[in-house]
Amino acid sequence: ALCGKDGRVQEIRGEGSLLSRRSAALFEALREAGAELEAASNEDGWPVRVRSAARAPRLKIRNPASSQEVSALWIALAAWPGESTLEIEGVVPSRSYLELTRRVLSVFGARVEGSQVHGPMKAPVKPFVVEPDASSAAVFLAAGCLSGGRVEIEGLGEGSAQPDARAADLLARFGCRTKTGASSVVAEGMPTRGVEADLSDSPDLAPVLAAVAAAAARNSGSTSRLTGLATLPGKESSRIEVLARGLCACGFVARAGPDFLEIGPGPGHERGSEVVLDPAGDHRMAFAFALLGLVVDGVRLVDPGCVAKSWPGFWDDLAKCGAELLR
Repeated sequence: ALCGKDGRVQEIRGEGSLLSRRSAALFEALREAGAELEAASNEDGWPVRVRSAARAPRLKIRNPASSQEVSALWIALAAWPGESTLEIEGVVPSRSYLELTRRVLSVFGARVEGSQVHGPMKAPVKPFVVEPDASSAAVFLAAGCLSGGRVEIEGLGEGSAQPDARAADLLARFGCRTKTGASSVVAEGMPTRGVEADLSDSPDLAPVLAAVAAAAARNSGSTSRLTGLATLPGKESSRIEVLARGLCACGFVARAGPDFLEIGPGPGHERGSEVVLDPAGDHRMAFAFALLGLVVDGVRLVDPGCVAKSWPGFWDDLAKCGAELLR
């Protein structure tokens, strides 16, 4: 919309759960900049036909639904030479992810200062090393703790701008033992206590920590409360609801609200019985339920292939780390 040849028409398509997601604030900002966007449905979703606008040096986005919408505009504006402006009205959900975008843009020679975006981006002289994805790393850090093992993730350490890199600190609050060095992070030890954690800056950690909270409830009889989850219902599934349903099926008590999830000890489930969990086509729900399988015996997932969205080899990697998978 902002970097294409003026008047050029392109169609952006999606598949799977992306088709149900909406970006009304982003679409409005682009239309005000002079682009034409025609969505297939009456709502601002996908697929969408885009007619590019002449460059607009001043943009405004109001009440974005995600930090991703702001990052997208920053990156597009940074492609242009000189100074552009992006004004943001309202609260940006998961705002801490913007610092990650800001840092990466600086590596490519662009910079964001307040509402000003200075370009153009240029390829860096030195190779740019991409860190391991911290939200995926959190899954295996938790798996190490829940299984009584030890996991070390290389390439992710102190100074990371990824909000989900705080996973190690949160695991430590549950009583696990963690160590973050200059270029690696280690986690081990079972969770021994419940916590109250605000995840508004790192909501992708909620599925992982829900399983950790379940183990803490089993081990110590404690209750955990995860807050700041207002963005989860609009993801690939209604994540708070799906997590609560899975936890209850495993014999825990789970209380769900519009932006929180409480996990506490419950009646348990019948020993030797099978617990069938449906991740609702959501890769992160599948990760969470895989971790629950390390806490409760007899967990079986339907649609395990939904992990392909972000981690096609997840089940093989889990098996390589010692998990026993019954297919």
